[in-house]
Amino acid sequence: MVVQYGVSTMFMSHRNWFGEPKPETSEASYTVASETATSARALARELMDRHGLNGELRQGRDTKGGYELRIALAGIQHDVEYSRATGQARVKTLRRTARQTLTAVHHQGGLQYGHWVSNAWGALVGLVSIGLILLGLSGIYLWFKLRQERVVGTVLLVFSLVYSVSLMVMLRSA
Repeated sequence: MVVQYGVSTMFMSHRNWFGEPKPETSEASYTVASETATSARALARELMDRHGLNGELRQGRDTKGGYELRIALAGIQHDVEYSRATGQARVKTLRRTARQTLTAVHHQGGLQYGHWVSNAWGALVGLVSIGLILLGLSGIYLWFKLRQERVVGTVLLVFSLVYSVSLMVMLRSA
């Protein structure tokens, strides 16, 4: 996971090195009875159950004539416009490339999603993050035990801390 995170971070940081891949897009239309589509959530559930759309309802809102919603996972996004008058759900699907999916997972985390893949990803990211923190803390502890290396280690630790905090401040103010 650490290697995957490093590779995807390189894709995010240096897009001009690799070029920008084009996602695949498609459109479809489905008929959904207005009795079934009583809300954006009900419409999303119907589209997932009957028409094979995968993902989670990320955005859903009422419009004057129906609903607009987004069903998405890291690698795929379905934007839906539903008309109560016609009972038609127009679905625009965007399928990201593997590289775009790798960068999209940086913006997804936690266990708040209803889809098991997203929750598994959130759990793995949490475990790796805890492991990296423990690795860093144990390294500092072991370094502190080596008396001859304390001066060099202190200089490197202070330099690293100043560098990291400076980067965070610059990124916040950009």
